Amino acid sequence: VGTGNFLLFAGGSHSLGGTVNAAGTGTVQFTTSGTINLDPGVALSDTGGKYQIQGSAPTVSVNTPVTVGRLDWTVGTIRGASALTVNNTLNLNAGGLKTVDGGTLINTATANNNDANLTLGNGGAFVNQAGATFNMLVTGNVLSGAGTGQHFDNFGTLLKTGALSTIATAFSNTGSVAV
Repeated sequence: VGTGNFLLFAGGSHSLGGTVNAAGTGTVQFTTSGTINLDPGVALSDTGGKYQIQGSAPTVSVNTPVTVGRLDWTVGTIRGASALTVNNTLNLNAGGLKTVDGGTLINTATANNNDANLTLGNGGAFVNQAGATFNMLVTGNVLSGAGTGQHFDNFGTLLKTGALSTIATAFSNTGSVAV
């Protein structure tokens, strides 16, 4: 997907098993109310572009470990037994429900919770790796959803600014928390 272009996955279910590249300012959007399956063999790359999860509550099923540079997430579910790693910028935008259901979302650089609620359910995990920063801006929360075993692991820096925020799930910290 080249500079200034959009690739939109909408309407129904989609399975990705090859290479998808968001280049320049290109954007790949997952906006369907169905499921986007990231299957073994998929390679999501972005050389300056970004991935977005938004629209009418899409489910992104992570069936193999996947890494992206930038992810803007407004609404939907990340589900699956594998990890989705964001190694540049993760923006959790205000708006709809965002749920990690049974999988793992890993931040290796900068995550910004922009007045959003992130729900971890059914053993879902958020991992803020060593050297990474999780910015809790305004009133964003991390909540516990259905099931058991969900957790937030902070090995980096959790930085809280703005009004009251809540972490209402198991929390493990070997990094730093600054308020």
